[in-house]
Order: sequence, then C-alpha cells, then structure tokens
Amino acid sequence: MYSKVILPLDGSELAQRALSYAKSFSSAFSVPLELVRAADGGAQDALQHLARVRDDLRAEGFAATTAALSGQAGPAVVDWARADPRALLVMSTHGRGGLARMALGSVTDRVLHTAPNPILIVRPATEAPAVRINAVVVPLDGSKLAELSLPHAAALASAWDAYVDLVYVTTSAEAHRDRLSGAVRGRTAFGDPQEQMAREFAQAEDENAEAYLERIRLRLALDHPEARTVHTRHVRHDDPAQAIIDRAANGSALVVMTTHGRTGIGRLVLGSVTDQVVRHSHAPVLVVRQHHETGPIGLEQRAEEHLPNLGRAGAQPA
Repeated sequence: MYSKVILPLDGSELAQRALSYAKSFSSAFSVPLELVRAADGGAQDALQHLARVRDDLRAEGFAATTAALSGQAGPAVVDWARADPRALLVMSTHGRGGLARMALGSVTDRVLHTAPNPILIVRPATEAPAVRINAVVVPLDGSKLAELSLPHAAALASAWDAYVDLVYVTTSAEAHRDRLSGAVRGRTAFGDPQEQMAREFAQAEDENAEAYLERIRLRLALDHPEARTVHTRHVRHDDPAQAIIDRAANGSALVVMTTHGRTGIGRLVLGSVTDQVVRHSHAPVLVVRQHHETGPIGLEQRAEEHLPNLGRAGAQPA
C-alpha cells in the first residue's frame, strides 16, 4: 500500500507530535521511515536534529533515514514527496482552530493542497506514545472519487484489526439547491429547474443510500477480505462534515477521505467536506488524492445531464 513514511520535521514540538503515528504506520506496513527537514543552505543544527531523531528510531529497530531539503519548507516537501506518489506523508496541524497559518501549520496546509501523495493529518490531541485505531471511518457520497479511499481503509483496518465504518450522509433538497445554483445559472424555463432538480437528487439519495452502502460492503468483502468487519451507517439530511466529525469522535477512529488531484481540495460534494473535516476533526484524517485526470461525474455535470430534459418540459419558444 505504502512504499515509505515521510515525516517532515522543523525542530518544533508540534511537528514532533506526529512521530508516534509515523512510527505506527512504518511498523504496521513494514516500510522505512524517512525524516525530512527544509533548511536553506543545509543549516547544521537542522541536520543534527534529524540525526538525533534518526538514531533514536534506529535504536528502537526502525529503518530510518534522513534528508535535508533546500528551499522553503512547503514546496520543498511537496517536491521531495512527488518523486514517490506511494509514499505516505505524516504531518501535524495546530489544535487551536483548524490549520493555522504559521509555523508547521502553513507548511501542512501547503502540502495538503499540492502534494500528490496520501497525507495523514494529525491533530495534537491525537498524539499518544502508542497509536491505537479501533475504527476506520470512510465517508461515501455515491461517487467513484469517494470510493478511492476503500483500499486504504481496508489496509488500515487489517493493520490495526479495526472495523471499517462506511458512512453515507444524504443532504436535504435545500443543500442540493444551493450547490446547483452555479450549474443552472442563466437557464430559462417555466418553474424553477434548480428546485425540481434538488428535490430529485435528495429523493434519489435517500432511496438509494442504504442499497448503495450494502453494495460497497459486499464489494469490500470480495475485493478486500482483509477488512473483516464492516459497518454501514446512513445519516439523513445532516451537515456532511459535522456528521463525519461526530462519527469519528466515538472511540479511537481514523477518517479516510478523498480529494481531487488536479486543484487540491475540491469544492464540490465530498471535496469541500474533506476540507472541513481536516480542519475541524480531532481524529486523524488520511487524505487520498485522485491521480487520474478524468474524475467521476460531479454535481455540476449531473446537473448539465438533467437540464436538457428539464428545459424541454417547460422551455419557452424562441
């Protein structure tokens, strides 16, 4: 699943707090642990700090190496990790109010939005000498994009003997209408195509959610039998991000979510939800990138497919 674990360090206590997760993932997947630090000109104190941490890890039995990067921390870490997209980045965020805009917080934010690698985001409150994961929470929205997290979730569940918690949060017609407003702007038709389309989406989601979750559960059983226990949960008409955060707050959970790979955190459906969960969840969040260019059918594209029919039903003659 992962080729190695990359842990950026800057000498701060905040960065150090991600070390327990980096060690746990390195051990669970039997991969080396790579410590990196950006310092213009390869500052001697930076190199010495990396060497001390590396030596401590080797004394514990880890295959640890170091790399001193040149340039600004964010771009340097992204460029380094980009050479191996299967490498897992483990980084910390500030605990005060989401991703802070200073110190390692700003670096984490930059890396999160631009690196092609899977990235584990750890809040300070989740740091512990030994990591224990009981549940792997996987938010789904019916898209192929969201389903890219399933192999990661299965591997994590197997590594920690945890259960997979598939969560589908259906949204209200009002929420669908708000998201559709940009897609149908400028259309002319009798009635309100946004309202009609929003009701159709909401009704279809509610009707199909549980059947969809069951299909995914069965697929996991066939394709990833290492995920031995899979639970499903349909949450109706709630705020998706808050529902996921609440679900992950029960016990020692880890959230696995996806995002678009072309422009960082996406702004449609699960993309925006991923952004909110990363910023506000106290559980660690593993963000999986979309690597291919052609993504799943998004909400705006689905709207465009429905619009011709809606328009013909009530279009005014020219």
